[in-house]
Amino acid sequence: MQSGEDSSQSFSTPVRVVTLDCGRYPADVNTGAPKPLPGLPPPWWERWAWGCVVLVLLAISAAYAYFTIFSRFRSYDDEGFILISLRSYFLGHALYDQVYSCYQPGFYVFDWLVFTLSGAALGHDNIRLLTLVLWLIAAALNGLVVHGLTGNKVLAALTLVLSLRVLDQFANEPGHPQALAGAGVTGLAALFAWNHRLAPRLLAAAAGALTGFLLLIKVNVGIYALLPVMLIFAAGANPKYRLGLMALVGSLMLALPALLMRVQLFAKPVSLGCTLIVEALGIAILISAAFLRHGLRFTVAFLLAGCVGAVWWIGTYSVELLAFFSAGLITLSMVCVLSMFLSERDAFPPLARDWIWAVGGGVLIFAGVVLTLLVQGTSVLGLIRGTFVLPAKQSGIFFVRWTSNALGLWLALGGAAASYGWIRLRSTCRDTIWYRACIVLAKLIFGLCVLLEFYGRPADESLLKPFQPGWPHFWMLPFCWLLVVPVPRPATAVMGRFALLALAVIQPLIAYPVAGTQLSPASILLLPLGVVCLADACRLAFEFPIFAWLLDPPRLRWVRWSAGVVCLAALLTLLGREADARHQTYAALTPLGFPGATRVHLPAEQVGLFRQITERLASPASETFLTLPGLNSFYFWAQKEPPSSLNTTTWMTLLDGTEQEHVWKAAQDKRGLMVVRNQSLAAHWLRSRTNASFPLARHINDEFGTIYTNSGYEVMVRR
Repeated sequence: MQSGEDSSQSFSTPVRVVTLDCGRYPADVNTGAPKPLPGLPPPWWERWAWGCVVLVLLAISAAYAYFTIFSRFRSYDDEGFILISLRSYFLGHALYDQVYSCYQPGFYVFDWLVFTLSGAALGHDNIRLLTLVLWLIAAALNGLVVHGLTGNKVLAALTLVLSLRVLDQFANEPGHPQALAGAGVTGLAALFAWNHRLAPRLLAAAAGALTGFLLLIKVNVGIYALLPVMLIFAAGANPKYRLGLMALVGSLMLALPALLMRVQLFAKPVSLGCTLIVEALGIAILISAAFLRHGLRFTVAFLLAGCVGAVWWIGTYSVELLAFFSAGLITLSMVCVLSMFLSERDAFPPLARDWIWAVGGGVLIFAGVVLTLLVQGTSVLGLIRGTFVLPAKQSGIFFVRWTSNALGLWLALGGAAASYGWIRLRSTCRDTIWYRACIVLAKLIFGLCVLLEFYGRPADESLLKPFQPGWPHFWMLPFCWLLVVPVPRPATAVMGRFALLALAVIQPLIAYPVAGTQLSPASILLLPLGVVCLADACRLAFEFPIFAWLLDPPRLRWVRWSAGVVCLAALLTLLGREADARHQTYAALTPLGFPGATRVHLPAEQVGLFRQITERLASPASETFLTLPGLNSFYFWAQKEPPSSLNTTTWMTLLDGTEQEHVWKAAQDKRGLMVVRNQSLAAHWLRSRTNASFPLARHINDEFGTIYTNSGYEVMVRR
């Protein structure tokens, strides 16, 4: 049965229902958005009250972010690399040809515009303030997504607060393009969530421009945004081409996990066989969901056979299978998403007719960034190398696995089977009590588990970890399809929810191959998705007759206002306490006190160490210095220019032999040349390799001797 014949978007009786909000009006039965009663416009005091709440919330959030980001400094010093590459670019050196960077050009053009127009000096303080603003924007946009999809201001505020806490990993790497990319991804989700307020052409142009900008900030993030946007446009295409376009985009999405993890997946024959089983299962589910009217028994039998085959093939647990568990989890989760898109392909608005506006917006942004770099001296070959070659090289050097085990695969199989079962049973069972109760219960449990996942993380935890230690990262992906159950109406609500679903399920691939601080931006859209499911569960529960007494308007108004005030007060109190705790920690630390880093406070022993090293490096007798590995913050603290513009963190592996010899040639004639070295940090980057295999490291080992050592850091001068 086609989706056009299915009215499963709501339960049988269209009544006015309520969401937990301290607004004044009941919510629309289909979208959950506030629906004012005729003749009752919002009073002025209500608008002023909400304005004050928003200002207080943003002020506390800004304080929380400020005291967090200015009280951290990570030894691997990504911040220093970003700052030194930005400074070289700002001084007129050609990006990628003369300035080494593995980050995309849109990030550099954006920062250049910000610092040029504001007149701010480039340094640790200001780059952290810029990251703080992007951090707040990303959290606020997540709240706007929830508000746009539910009309619930309280849940929007809750989402903002939880997003703020989760994204505090941005404080580990200030200036990193992941903060700008995170704001762009949440902005794209918010754009579709509020599509009912935008003209179709404006929506298409904005979506295309934002997607193009993401491609130029971080190419992998841009691809994970481009494919969902293409899927949305394909779902709204002409019926003659719709299925073919959706099949093309869906195939690309399903192939991504295997393509990204191909090295780990195909290292052992067992992984290749298991991957083929998972892919076959996904294709069978999609074909059955799209074409077969009575294929339930066949598909269930195929699922069971696939499960038995997978278990038999896996045999015993081994580390080689971790990539397969991760790929299987994401692949089958995408199968659930694509099944929902295929089953509701007739419900999408005809957005595809405005595709030319989307392409135009993307081309305009792309051309603007590219032309800016070309005018500033970057060659076409250098632009290609910096946009594609260098990022691919870096992704092959660093590899940090995310938490994964066989439970992820079983959850994926269960989620795929459940989504297919819902597609097949909804038309016959939608009016039954047990069916309605199951949907409410499933959404409620899923929403609460997601909230526990994101709020239960310990403060200052370096990695985002599942709230149950034995669970894999992104365990909730196979059940994200609950967001569009029951299918919302009107078409604008369909687009907003399906866009959030498609974006949220593919974004976890950001965490591959380095599942460190990347886990936070990779999972950030899962938070509003879970909150919307929780709001749906509350809304749908009020359709049961047992809650009918709450629908009396006077009682409804006071219940909602009371609940909203209590929730907001609790939320602001908890956030205020956390912000105050961060302030006390910040006040107890020691100011770093270097030029451009006066706001930064760190532990006293760390500040003392950095000051002793910097005093030696800042000596007038020394013109410049080298660092091993890249410890580029010292150039800002000592107010010295590096010997060349080829600077990065682990330059031992990222710069080839010719580039390292170029750095040495530029440095060897400098007056009073010194070296800062940290052997343990270098060994962490190099794993089993040694410094002796790299030309520049050999020059340092052969020609320099240590004059000062402290906490693993060495200051070296020529012998």
